[in-house]
Amino acid sequence: MKQALRVVIFLTLGCNAVYGQNIPIGSWRTHVSYNSIRSIALGTTHTYAAGYNGVLIVDQEEKSITAISKLNGLHGDEITKLAYDESSEQLLIAYVDGSFDVVKNNRIRRFDPSLTTVITGSKKINGISMHDEFAYLNTDYGVLVYDLVREEIKETWRDIGEGGETLKIYQSVVLGDTIFLGSESGVMAGNINDNLLDFTKWKGFDDEAISEPIQHMAIFNGHVYIAVADDGVYRYANNTWTRQSYLENLMYTSLRSSEDHLIITAQSNIWLVDPDDQLIHITDDVLASPAEALEDAQGNIWIANNTTGMLKYSAGNFEAYLSDGPATSKAHRLRYHDNKMYLLPGGYTPSFDPALIPGVVSVFENGKWQVAHETVPDITDIAFMPSGIKHYSSFGYGVIGIDAEGNETRYDETNSPLVNSNPPERFVMVSALAQPANDLWVANYGVPESLHKLSADGTWESFQFPIGASQYPTALTLDLNNRIWMVLNPEFGGGIIVYDPEDGTHRYLTNQDNNGELPSRAVYAVTTDRDGYVWVGTDRGAAYFFDSSSDAVRPIMENIYLLLDDRVTAIAVDGGNRKWLGTQRGVWLVNPLGEESFLHFTSANSPLPSDNIVDIEIDPTTGEVFFVTDKGIVSYRSNATESKSHFKSVKIFPNPVRRNFSGEVGISGLATDAIVKITDVSGKLVWQGQANGGSASWHALDYNGKRVSTGVYLVFAATQDGRESMVGKLAVVD
Repeated sequence: MKQALRVVIFLTLGCNAVYGQNIPIGSWRTHVSYNSIRSIALGTTHTYAAGYNGVLIVDQEEKSITAISKLNGLHGDEITKLAYDESSEQLLIAYVDGSFDVVKNNRIRRFDPSLTTVITGSKKINGISMHDEFAYLNTDYGVLVYDLVREEIKETWRDIGEGGETLKIYQSVVLGDTIFLGSESGVMAGNINDNLLDFTKWKGFDDEAISEPIQHMAIFNGHVYIAVADDGVYRYANNTWTRQSYLENLMYTSLRSSEDHLIITAQSNIWLVDPDDQLIHITDDVLASPAEALEDAQGNIWIANNTTGMLKYSAGNFEAYLSDGPATSKAHRLRYHDNKMYLLPGGYTPSFDPALIPGVVSVFENGKWQVAHETVPDITDIAFMPSGIKHYSSFGYGVIGIDAEGNETRYDETNSPLVNSNPPERFVMVSALAQPANDLWVANYGVPESLHKLSADGTWESFQFPIGASQYPTALTLDLNNRIWMVLNPEFGGGIIVYDPEDGTHRYLTNQDNNGELPSRAVYAVTTDRDGYVWVGTDRGAAYFFDSSSDAVRPIMENIYLLLDDRVTAIAVDGGNRKWLGTQRGVWLVNPLGEESFLHFTSANSPLPSDNIVDIEIDPTTGEVFFVTDKGIVSYRSNATESKSHFKSVKIFPNPVRRNFSGEVGISGLATDAIVKITDVSGKLVWQGQANGGSASWHALDYNGKRVSTGVYLVFAATQDGRESMVGKLAVVD
């Protein structure tokens, strides 16, 4: 029976709550999505829910939410499972890299078995079960036994398959003195009092039905239950596995239990099975894809749901618990416009087929995320017209224009020159947009006429180039002369086509001498800097062009070409014309010409959830740099902002500065690249520097590197030609 629905959404932020305000210079914030919950755990007073790279903690009585992530203590990047032990009050958080965190008494400790032993192949932790004083972490290479009392790894059961081969272990349960393992080759059992390091101490079962991979197990009413995909639920009693008569031939996602019920999740349904095999069916539109469900002592059902966050089901009603964040932890592209950061979900697979990703766009404004559900899937780009119309491109559905009143116009093969590459299916694949003034440039992937222009009057023009690779554009950018730089898929020849709309000419840039001299034809990023130079990222480092007729300049940093051994996947230009270069080994910040490195962020020395950078975009007003990685999204407040030729609303923050403040003092609203001097009230120079665009920063240290004394300091700034200046005051207090 379909249950009545009442969804209550709580947006109470806790320990990572820096939203709603500008974070200090040099600080980070995470943007964790909790729309997709992959695992939950129940404590006595709290419920824990794992997103991709963060954990929500819900106070069951107060219904308040706090969150922990890599920014405030977690060590891993991709969470696989949670488990909570009430007796020792420990929360275990497992990761795909085989490490796990233990949270106890507000302390987070990391355990990484690979630091003390060699583990070949996947180290993923698939499940966690608790019994007495031990936690059993089931991995792709065996079982880790963690001692909850001593708080240490006791031993590892490896190579325990028949003949001593390595087996993936998905789940485990303990009944009496027997531990049952769900493995890739069926169910195994061993006596916990035996030496289970010895593979001969494990036994399998001859029943053919349970020799398939077993991913879900539970103990209920004194029996072991397993779920076999596309088959059924089996119970072990009297040394025999018996298939149950209910819920057959399903794709099960979880099998858990409480004192009163066996809890089964499959597709968009949850069933509670009582000791008499009577079923209670819970289903609703809100249950898009439940990953698992647990029942607390009060009979509430807590659900890890794939699209609507963590749910609580009670007395026929649902409550949804969500923390502020984007709709997804993964995305394709970032775009900034009018004080808003747009996170676009993406639209194609690595082989450039439509990915069928819903058109859910996340928008960050004033420190908060909002979600917009658009009518087209596979969104690859966004552009904004002066008329107020915004355009989305879709890898399969062409281009959709939305005016200020919300009216939509879709452009595809039926009403525009956009080409369907695979009729009669919808494959009008648009990979990128670019918008100079009132025109819209459109990259149509996989067809000869791969570049189109939609003018403000609604007319279209199409362009074809005598180069085979030109059929496969992946990105567009405009230089300061409104020439189109079109990046081409490396799989089909790569390089860049530069098209000049003024005279209709084009140039094909490759890695050949006098023909572009790119570091490589495999180009993955392109952007134009404040001086009009066009920067490109390739799989052999970064380079730039003075203009479309020149060949690439390859900066030299530390005596080698800039990032020669790296694939540069993203480039963003900040207010100081510095370049943020994203690679598969983290992010570099380099000076305007790429000859000096200021910062190198990795997942090891920063909250970056991964070293694999997908895109970078900058809020030019605040200087906050947003990074999309393949495992999550974070941002960093830099000390550079956009600027103008004159001073405007200069701000000094924080002001006053406390003696224990360890960050950087920011000075914003400065004229472009202004010279800044700080003196004490007697006129003695304490520090001098230059703005990055419209901002400067000071560590509150004097020229000798010592913390300045308490008192009032004067801030002088002037344009480089001395025509404009300003004076401000800054207090340092105890």
